[in-house]
Amino acid sequence: MADSGSRDKVPEGSNLLNLNSCISPINYSERACQYYQFANQASVWLQGLGVSQPNNARIIANFPSGTTANGGKTAQATVRAAALTSRFGDPVMVGFNTYNYGSVFYARAVKFIPVSDFSTCISDLKTDASQRCWTIALIPGIEIRQGQVGDIIYSYTEANDINQNGIVVGVVKNRRKFNGTYAENVFINEGSSTSILGVSNSPLFFNGYAATASAINNANELVGKVDIETARDRARRQRGYIYLYGSAATYLALITHVVGCLMI
Repeated sequence: MADSGSRDKVPEGSNLLNLNSCISPINYSERACQYYQFANQASVWLQGLGVSQPNNARIIANFPSGTTANGGKTAQATVRAAALTSRFGDPVMVGFNTYNYGSVFYARAVKFIPVSDFSTCISDLKTDASQRCWTIALIPGIEIRQGQVGDIIYSYTEANDINQNGIVVGVVKNRRKFNGTYAENVFINEGSSTSILGVSNSPLFFNGYAATASAINNANELVGKVDIETARDRARRQRGYIYLYGSAATYLALITHVVGCLMI
């Protein structure tokens, strides 16, 4: 990130003496600020504000650890999926938000939970962009750090989808090497319980596998891609998979005694 106080960093023709207007709060009306720093923030798009208005996007939650970290890194957050769950009735969203560990940002898988008076908040949000109609809840069991002062074990965690049953799927990126790779493993979260899929769940998920968790439907069927070999020093071949979770897996097991299905 550029030094906001340096005139040498000001783009030619911007008519600015420095870039101080491009830090908190950021003045995006200045052309220079549109290229100064990039911080994605979790947002929704509201209807009924006029199709020509660029400000239909509304921030759903503030960054929990501020917007900047050591070295000028900027915070990031995004929404990957949303669902009307049976528990809340209003849209629950999932994705990631950055958290500060030793002045370094790490992305963590989160849920965006609707506030108690959600309908009123959404109505107010149309005219008051400062309203925040969701709160952030970290997905438990996949903490970046072991304990309060332990080692960093994941480079990032990210939630990719949620279904109407409230089942969340995503990935954790291991910071430690397993079988020659810094594996990206699949997790499944249900309420306060989170499990990382492994060989005990299905032969698909061998030790050191890397996989994606692309989507989960309302029948609790998870789909994505998974390694089918343990090769090192080159890209591994992958295939699509279907993994049946919970009641869906139990039903299939009663018929075929198979929990994971590999689609070739």
